[in-house]
Amino acid sequence: MTAEIFGASYLQESLYRAAKNGESAVNVGVVQALRGPLDVPRLLAAIGRLAARHEALRTALTSLDGNVCQLVAPSAEVPAVVLDLSAEQVPEAEAIQLMRDHLRRPFALRGPSLCRVMIITCGPGLH
Repeated sequence: MTAEIFGASYLQESLYRAAKNGESAVNVGVVQALRGPLDVPRLLAAIGRLAARHEALRTALTSLDGNVCQLVAPSAEVPAVVLDLSAEQVPEAEAIQLMRDHLRRPFALRGPSLCRVMIITCGPGLH
């Protein structure tokens, strides 16, 4: 199955045209502390199922014949970074800095996905 093509909304078109080198620094980040045991493969599988269910998480923006369009992929792998900082001297401080850096990275609007995940383990039962 190939990607479906739709016209971009005014906001999407504005975002695309304002982007430098096809990358947007407009990010909406969500940080969530998780306590207790964490099954990382199961969490990543759940995020993958979420992306499969919601077109917005499988959408990229591109220009076709001078018009900004949405390309909705039939499936998309959500890029994930998984780190274990439990051996660090101050894992929480390192995790905060890594999250800040991750949230500041621009998105490539042309895809593959406008969603990405970072999972950081700071110690037993703290993610």
